[in-house]
Amino acid sequence: MYDFRPEEPADAAAISALIDAAFARAAHADGNEAALVETLRNDGDIALSLVAVERTEETARPIGCVYAFRVVIGEEEGWYGIAPLAVAPDHQRRGIGAALMQRTMDLLRKQGAEGCVLVGDPDYYRRFGFEAGQGPAVPGIPKDYVLSAPLGATITPEGRIHYPPAFGLG
Repeated sequence: MYDFRPEEPADAAAISALIDAAFARAAHADGNEAALVETLRNDGDIALSLVAVERTEETARPIGCVYAFRVVIGEEEGWYGIAPLAVAPDHQRRGIGAALMQRTMDLLRKQGAEGCVLVGDPDYYRRFGFEAGQGPAVPGIPKDYVLSAPLGATITPEGRIHYPPAFGLG
C-alpha cells in the first residue's frame, strides 16, 4: 500500500538514494539527478514536491518522487519545470510514476499554473498532455525531447526555458 504526500525534511537521504537507484541504468542520465534535487532544495527553488510512500505495519519508505520548480519561457512567467520523476526500481511499471505525474499536474493546475515543461521521452509523457516542438527550447537538447503541456494557458510560449541556477544553464 502506498500514499502520496509532500516531501518532508527527514526524507532527503532516502530520496537521494531512491533517485540514484532509479537513474542508475537510464541511458539519458548523467548521475547528478540526486545532487540536482539537493541543490534545488537548498536554494529554495522547489515549488512543489510529491513523494509516493510505501507503508507497512513497521515502516514507511519513499518509493517515488517528483519535483516542480518555476521557469520562465522567453519572458512568460507562470510556467513550471518538472524534474526529476523517479520511482524505485523494484516498484517501476506499477503506475506509481504515472500517478505522481498526474497528481503533480493536477496540483499545478489548482495553483493557477500556466503550464509545465520537461525534458523527457515524448512517448511516455504524451499521455499527460505533453507535446514536443511547441515553442520552448533548451540549449543542447533536441526539440523532440523538450515537452510542454499548457494548463491554464491557451498556447505554449516560444523561447528559451530559463531554469533555476541548479541546472547550470546560465
